[in-house]
Amino acid sequence: MEPNENSNTDNDTSLLIRRLSKLGPLSSQTRVGIMVVLLALKKATFTDILVAIRTSKSSLSTSLSILERSGYIRTEYGFFSRGGPRTIIIITEEGENAISEYLDIMGRLINIIK
Repeated sequence: MEPNENSNTDNDTSLLIRRLSKLGPLSSQTRVGIMVVLLALKKATFTDILVAIRTSKSSLSTSLSILERSGYIRTEYGFFSRGGPRTIIIITEEGENAISEYLDIMGRLINIIK
């Protein structure tokens, strides 16, 4: 390994970690799970997300509130003839950008570690 190669890797790692820290709402595994589900589906019911990420209702509710305050998701409430009321969670453009950046950073960090 060249002497400067290790230094460049350290600089890259530091830069990526600084970028990651700017995505504060995604500092929770639960919130990352929610966002990955929504990135794939674009919108999902509260129950769909609950089942997909296997967390408690209270943890999901808290995480959804944090993501909504951050502008990463929006929530709509509807009533369906089959099944009654539903909470629909929709990823926003800002949320798509944030989770995409998070996944990019994590991929780059994994490549540095390899």
